[in-house]
Amino acid sequence: IFLEYLGGKRFLTAYVGGGIAGGLLYFVITNFSPSLGTGYLLGASAGVWGVVAAIALYVPNLPVRLFFALKVKLWHVAIFMFIGDLISLSNYINPGGMLAHLGGAIFGYYMVTQLRKGKDISETAYAYVNALGGIFKSKPKLKTVHKSTERKTAAATDINEQKKLDDILDKIKVTGYDKLSKEEKEFLFKFGKK
Repeated sequence: IFLEYLGGKRFLTAYVGGGIAGGLLYFVITNFSPSLGTGYLLGASAGVWGVVAAIALYVPNLPVRLFFALKVKLWHVAIFMFIGDLISLSNYINPGGMLAHLGGAIFGYYMVTQLRKGKDISETAYAYVNALGGIFKSKPKLKTVHKSTERKTAAATDINEQKKLDDILDKIKVTGYDKLSKEEKEFLFKFGKK
């Protein structure tokens, strides 16, 4: 569903960005509240939450089928999953992981709100990735180019021949072909064969 509506570049941004945001939220909150640090941070569920939150906010009323029978809206699925996380958080079943889920969802929300404002953060993310990748690319080896004197000579000869042809044609225009010298007639003959 995500790829159909938002494309692969935004999918990767939501997934990776959700994972990073979830990890950061986990790190910050567990350092300020050690009682929530009883869980551990493992897996990619924060990234999945970034994707789920982004698509559920982008097309909330999209109908989806659960278990091939039950037809619900996409936002219902996201809310049901979120409530399940809140219940797990209140029972202290891996609260750190649930905080990471929340961070991923916040990133998905942020991504879609920015997209609606006309700012695609996936473009910015890809610009940073490309810039970072450019640091590690090997520089192309420079090629030594030798300038040919033959080309210059040939070009100069072509210019001289063109000028001579123009002069002969001007002379024919004014005085006629019969008034050309033997050399001029030979030049026209050779030039015509080129």
